[in-house]
Amino acid sequence: MIILIHAWEKYALYESSYVFFVIAGVVFLLVALLHHRIAKLFSFVDGVFYVTEAAVYMIIAIDYFHLGKKALPWAYVLATIGYLVAAVIKGKKGSREHRRHHAPNISPGTEL
Repeated sequence: MIILIHAWEKYALYESSYVFFVIAGVVFLLVALLHHRIAKLFSFVDGVFYVTEAAVYMIIAIDYFHLGKKALPWAYVLATIGYLVAAVIKGKKGSREHRRHHAPNISPGTEL
């Protein structure tokens, strides 16, 4: 919901980036609402949250760079990098767990 509120703020300020925030907010909410179903099919679903947040922070950083801010945009760039690293870590961990839970149950000594 915070991303959608940010979209409304951008819209009220006549900033074109509001469209991205609307899309990101809707994606975030849909993935959150359908998480249980999607997680059964895609092991990387948790990483979607991190990637969405990273994209939002990058757009905020770009907006601040365009406004001539000096240090604040770099804080958002660092947050973006942190969320992308977290997405990769979560994606790898989720992939391992997904393979472990969906691997065929073969007993030792059983021929394939």
